[in-house]
Amino acid sequence: MKLSEALNMGYGCGLEEVEECIDNIRGHAPNLFLYTEIKAELTELYAEYELFKKGELILDMDSIKKSAIKWKSEYEQQIRADYASRWDRQLPQK
Repeated sequence: MKLSEALNMGYGCGLEEVEECIDNIRGHAPNLFLYTEIKAELTELYAEYELFKKGELILDMDSIKKSAIKWKSEYEQQIRADYASRWDRQLPQK
C-alpha cells in the first residue's frame, strides 16, 4: 500500500498523525488485504514511510487531507441517504 493511500484512509477516519494512519492500516490489514498480500502491502507501506521520514518522499499533505475530507463528506451523505430511505420504508403509512 502506498503511504498516500494510507494517509487518505486515515485522515478520512479522523486520524491526525502519519503514525496513527500507519498503525491503523497495520491493525486493520486482515480486513483490507488478502491474507497472502498482507506482508507485501505492509512492507511497501513501511518502505515509503521510511523514505518520507528521511525527506526522500515528498507528499502533498494538503491535497491528501482535502481528498480525505471530500471522500468522508460524500460517504456520510450516501450513508444518510441509504439509511433515510430504509427508515422511510419501515415507517407505517398514515
